[in-house]
Amino acid sequence: MNLHPFQAAAVAGVRELARGGAKRILLQSPTGTGKTRMGLEFAVGAVRQGGQVLWLAHRRELVAQAAGAIMRAGVADIGVSLAGASTGSTDAAVQVGSIQTLFARGQRPDARVVVWDEAHHCTATTYREVASAYPDAWHIGLTATPERSDHSPLGDVFQAIVVAISSPDAVRRGCLVPVRVYAPATSTDALSEDPLAAWTAHAEGRQTVAFCSSVSGAAELARRFVAAGVPAASIDGTTPLAERTATLAAFAARELRVLCNCQVLTEGWDCPGAQVCILARGCGSAALFLQMVGRVLRPADGKGDAVLIDLRGVVHQHGMPHDERSFNLEGEGIALVSKAGDPIRQCPSCAAVFRAASAGLERECPICGAALPAPAPPRATVERRPLAEIHATASREEKRRAYDRFREQARARGYSQGWAAYRFKGVFGHFPDFSRSEVA
Repeated sequence: MNLHPFQAAAVAGVRELARGGAKRILLQSPTGTGKTRMGLEFAVGAVRQGGQVLWLAHRRELVAQAAGAIMRAGVADIGVSLAGASTGSTDAAVQVGSIQTLFARGQRPDARVVVWDEAHHCTATTYREVASAYPDAWHIGLTATPERSDHSPLGDVFQAIVVAISSPDAVRRGCLVPVRVYAPATSTDALSEDPLAAWTAHAEGRQTVAFCSSVSGAAELARRFVAAGVPAASIDGTTPLAERTATLAAFAARELRVLCNCQVLTEGWDCPGAQVCILARGCGSAALFLQMVGRVLRPADGKGDAVLIDLRGVVHQHGMPHDERSFNLEGEGIALVSKAGDPIRQCPSCAAVFRAASAGLERECPICGAALPAPAPPRATVERRPLAEIHATASREEKRRAYDRFREQARARGYSQGWAAYRFKGVFGHFPDFSRSEVA
């Protein structure tokens, strides 16, 4: 299979960094844009040159997907290290394994290239322990979301990052589908609407995955869908493997219309036929938000778009799914870099939410076409703080204190940290360039 032009450019970018001496490179690309396909370029290339490859993942589904993809790419000499399902030899040209299995067994097969799937987990102790056995190997990390929940910097593991494509560009190229978003006008501490009622109003009949905050909540939501005559099921971390596999297969075959889960389908599950994502939970992490919504953004035959039913208004915290974002290795997190200044508005007619700029000059809802009322003028807020003049020639310490203050204001007002960065630029003429240790 030929690479898309953006994939070929990303692969070339990684190789250029490697020729420059980088041994540990992170490749970022949105969920559904072919990270595995790009990773195969490095794995298959190494095998053709007589080298051995180690491909590591943290979930059974990811191990199986990688092994299948490598075989389809023409490499037959594959070993799989996975608890209860190991096959082939540990001396195979390509060893695909679960990081937990290799760590527990003490296996360290020879490898010239090590590929780390869902590489944002690489700061964990088990990953570091295994990685330490390959000081001379070429390490390629694959991830859609280079951010750890504890914000530990991935720069401790990888030396450089290559961004393959932005989410909005992927939509323009047809690699991802656009998404309609239904959410409350502001973020909420509780569900803004009953999930079944919201689904019936905005997505009835479409293949749906629901993310719930608890195991019992996922099971109860599935029962309610079934009681309403909608084929549904739930899975969680305690679901037996055979039952889980059968449930996922039934959903892929459209025998189930709704699949509810708690902390299971955020990573390692690909089903292009999934069209609707219900967030029946909050989400404090931008990475987790993007992983969940990413489950329904892959294109498929007859699938013109996807639907996000965001019952807690998570988009007001993390932005719209296809907003452009920046990524780094410094532990600063995933940040909005475009449209961040355009407020998210809700259509009073259909309840869809969207960036204000997308409403167009006619001030019509881009989803249902209803006329939109003129936005209310922003209300000035007064904070009792002493005023001090800030000059562009301020010292680095003065700039740092100002940036701390802007970040505090962003948190207090519920804005993204990108607001603080743009506020800083408005005062000093450049974006903040502080290291993580300098910022409070």
